[in-house]
Parts: sequence; C-alpha cells; structure tokens
Amino acid sequence: PLLLESSNEAALTLSNTLGRERLVSLMNEKARAIGMNNSHFVDPAGISAENVSTTEDLFALARYLYHNRSFILKMTTGKLTNTAYGAPVFKSLGNLNIFFDQPGFVGGKVGKTNAAGETMLSVFEIPQGDQTRPIAIIVLDSKDNGNDVAKLLNWIKSNY
Repeated sequence: PLLLESSNEAALTLSNTLGRERLVSLMNEKARAIGMNNSHFVDPAGISAENVSTTEDLFALARYLYHNRSFILKMTTGKLTNTAYGAPVFKSLGNLNIFFDQPGFVGGKVGKTNAAGETMLSVFEIPQGDQTRPIAIIVLDSKDNGNDVAKLLNWIKSNY
C-alpha cells in the first residue's frame, strides 16, 4: 500500500514497530549513507513541509534502488508475483504509478503535498542501440506530474 497507493496510513503503521522517532532517524541515516546529503525527513509518510529533498538526492535514491534493491522498484509496478515470503497478500490495490503498464517502466514513486506539489520519480529502461540504459526522471512541484514525465520520456527517446 505504501508504494502502490502512496498510503500515508501504511507509512505510519510501519513506524509503529520501531517508533516514529526511531524510524525517522533511520530514514535520515540511510539517506546520508546513500549520498542523499541534502535530504531531511521529519515524519515517516512525507506529509510535513519540513521533509525536504532535491532532484540530485532523489537520483541518488533511484540509482541505489536500481543497483541494490531492485525488488522495491518492482513492487511499485504492481507486477511482483512472488517474494521470499510467498505470493503478495494485497492483490486489489490501486496503483498510482501511471506508467506501471508501459514497456520499459522499472518502477517509481508518486507523491503530492501542498508544499511540494505533485512529485514523481520514475525509472525506465530505454533501448540504445544494442543495449538498454536505465533512465531516472524526477519531477518536483509539478501541476501534472504524469504529463511532465511523459514529455521528458518522449524527449529522451526522440533525442537519444
């Protein structure tokens, strides 16, 4: 629910195990460890305007996930059919990742807050000659994040 539907309730529920302060502390620690030096979190769900990040930091996150935790990206497509724990339990979730059925979509996350507007981080694998290259597209403070990402993706495909 956290990754597919961007459920704030799921984020808060996850924080119940460790406690909100401990989870946020670990989030900030992990962010620094993967090179997200300009990001800072104050709540597990990203609701507060005091949660901040940059496109550079979100790119560092996308790179880290792609190379080290690709199963997290796979979960965001809604196509994860099996895990180490068996078949997924939540089968009827909506998916806010509008590119989930587009060829080449690896995964991503959408968000929307009053402070940040519409946001989206999407990772695609784009054919280039005889190779495939991962491309991260990040938009912040958008009025139409899906359209913005689609335009950037089409521009990349047309020019590279």
